[in-house]
Amino acid sequence: SAYGSANAFLEAVEDAGQNSTTPFALLANDEENDGVKGIGPVLISSLSNFSKDKMLVKAAKDLAAAIHVLDDASEITLPPTSSTNAPLPFDGLAVVFTGSIPDMSRSSAQEMAKLLGAKSTPGSVSKATDIVVEGDKGGKKADKARSLGIRIMDLSEFLKIVQEAKR
Repeated sequence: SAYGSANAFLEAVEDAGQNSTTPFALLANDEENDGVKGIGPVLISSLSNFSKDKMLVKAAKDLAAAIHVLDDASEITLPPTSSTNAPLPFDGLAVVFTGSIPDMSRSSAQEMAKLLGAKSTPGSVSKATDIVVEGDKGGKKADKARSLGIRIMDLSEFLKIVQEAKR
């Protein structure tokens, strides 16, 4: 991720509220920057406005301190493949995520799936999809997967696999 951790991002938010420089330049995905997909001028403007409200920034920092935030998929360390010839849990599979994922961004979940062997993490369900990980309120993607006979994995099962990989 552009900032690497929730705390680093919140520090940037706080700094942006105190300085008049162009905040959040690392995030912008435009002709000049290869930022984060889906982050454009409207979201940058919203973040800038948020950063100017000291109470909101303090609340965000307090929340980040009170809960465990999975900052970066690099927290996962996998055993060396040479010492264990066991396949990775999502080896070669196309894994789609649907619904909300508490305490984790969708991009972090997708990165974790790739670290655990997924060949791709597309944003939509198709006949090429192998597994759909269903979070809260999975919706249309989960319904489409069921109609195509694609395996649905509950979010808790995915998180258990991620935790086992960290050991």
